[in-house]
Amino acid sequence: MVALVSGVVSKQGTDLTPIILEAAQHHGLPPRLLVAQAIAESDLDERAERLGAWPDVSFGLWQQTVAYAPIGDQSNTATNIAAVRKALTTNLALAADIAAAQLGNYWARYAEPLETMGRYNWPSRGYVGNPNAANIRRGWDASARYLQDARTATGASTARREAFLAKLRSQFGTPYVFGGKAPGGFDCSGYLTWCAREAGVDLGDPLATNAEGLKRYCVELDVAQAAPGDVILFHSTYGEFGPDYATHCGVSLGVGSGRMYDAHVRTGDPEGAKETDIRQAYWQTHWLGGIWRPRSFLLVEESAPGTDATNADLINLIGYLQGDVAKALQDALDDAAATADDEHRRAVLQALQAAINTLRLSGISRPRTAVAADASPTTGPGRADLINLLGYLQGDVATALQDALDGATAATTDAKRRDAFQALRAAINTLRTAGQP
Repeated sequence: MVALVSGVVSKQGTDLTPIILEAAQHHGLPPRLLVAQAIAESDLDERAERLGAWPDVSFGLWQQTVAYAPIGDQSNTATNIAAVRKALTTNLALAADIAAAQLGNYWARYAEPLETMGRYNWPSRGYVGNPNAANIRRGWDASARYLQDARTATGASTARREAFLAKLRSQFGTPYVFGGKAPGGFDCSGYLTWCAREAGVDLGDPLATNAEGLKRYCVELDVAQAAPGDVILFHSTYGEFGPDYATHCGVSLGVGSGRMYDAHVRTGDPEGAKETDIRQAYWQTHWLGGIWRPRSFLLVEESAPGTDATNADLINLIGYLQGDVAKALQDALDDAAATADDEHRRAVLQALQAAINTLRLSGISRPRTAVAADASPTTGPGRADLINLLGYLQGDVATALQDALDGATAATTDAKRRDAFQALRAAINTLRTAGQP
């Protein structure tokens, strides 16, 4: 998923959005990178120029250097310099295409925004150690305002993200144990899922979720949108599962950090849970691409920091729980009831557990209240009704589902299993119909 941009206007008043989107698509890079580079190089000034000592002579939005631009004859002659100046400052589509081609090459190699911008600015330096690093960072940060969904791309940490990161840090130094799912010893997915559960973030059951399984609890986004607490996945770190299957996982510290929290054992690295530099060639080679944002974050972040959820937010969330979540529960229940394969049934019951966790953790956490109902037959449900209904669904109904699921998991006879499935079905029906007249 690539984050699009809109409303990018030059100092001269030209809408740059169409040419940026076209050039970025053609050369396979996030459009935000082209915007950020133009801000860093020229502050979106079509006529910008730098007339330093040769070869430091460049023009236009992306400050293409005359000596290396793929137009003209690259010579230090007045005729050539004038021709390149005219081309880069009047043919903006050409300037965007040249910049996108160069950025695209670096993006394909490094897949990290600040490093890509650093290489464009100074190919032998990159971002780290680049004397222009502060300006590069300024361009990247300023470009966030042009994203179509700037709210989720700015990287601002929510309280739940901070809690997750703090819990991960609290386990630094825990030894690596393959298959480890508790503080005595973690593998990569055990480390993430255990800390997530402790912080109120749903990444699945630590005993049942591996790195590949984390995808079920996340939404894939472009790496340019990475924020602290998002999940990063890697392929082919062991076994032969293919380039699309995640075998390792970590937690991003945000765009430009070049760091993650993870648990691994690898020659030359400290063993166990720690902070890792993902700019190393090993991690760049095995990166699965993009980042994976826990759905728990997306639902919480629908309400802006410092604001309260509106009735529309609450109604939409309740609809999600009574629609999508209830359907996931029903599908898993039907599958579990129909199978005679114990292994398959266990897997389906794990899916039921995941759906129950989603019910409990999703959306705007609100305690049930004793506020008198403020609805009437003519005005519809009021705020107190909605909050109470949400609390009921995430409290009593989720508990009933959990109890029934525990009974199905522990059942030793078909009769007990049928009883547990009936209880599950009743709780699902309650989830679907609660609050309806």
